[in-house]
Amino acid sequence: MAFQVILLSLSSNLDNLGFGMAMGLKARMTVWVAVIVGAMSGVMMAVGMAAGGQVATLLPPENIKWIAGGIYLVLAVFFTVDEIRGKNQQKPRKEKWTLLAAVLVGLALGIDSLGIGISAGMTGYPALTPVVAGGVSIALIFLGSYFVKNLRFKFVREKAGFISAMLLVLIALRTIL
Repeated sequence: MAFQVILLSLSSNLDNLGFGMAMGLKARMTVWVAVIVGAMSGVMMAVGMAAGGQVATLLPPENIKWIAGGIYLVLAVFFTVDEIRGKNQQKPRKEKWTLLAAVLVGLALGIDSLGIGISAGMTGYPALTPVVAGGVSIALIFLGSYFVKNLRFKFVREKAGFISAMLLVLIALRTIL
């Protein structure tokens, strides 16, 4: 289950790598912005898991894995379409970061975590999953910011939506099978 939690956390937060890279192009990433954005990702995952856990109590157990797997696959399609349309690029802000700006960016980047958290809650992922998701989010922001000039990571930034979609397909297959 630990491997699945890590895959889930990577999938829901891979766009944070691109955000970190975009921010790193302009200036050094501040710790407090990364922590707030990462915490929002964890909170959104927790809210999604709570909602998913409630939905799971209303459905027959044999249907839950199919519904959860279907949600993962729908999100994978959404990520793929989003990547094809080119809307997965995060634009850095030039002005000074405020608490409100960091929270809003965290909410925007955490939408993926909310949707994925619903499926995770339905299928009984551990309660620490949001903590792992928040930690992965922070790590990816710093990783993107730190390695922004390294060409090897350009591919990851440009294909974040496709990579997230592939991870979700793997999670969906594991959930259904």
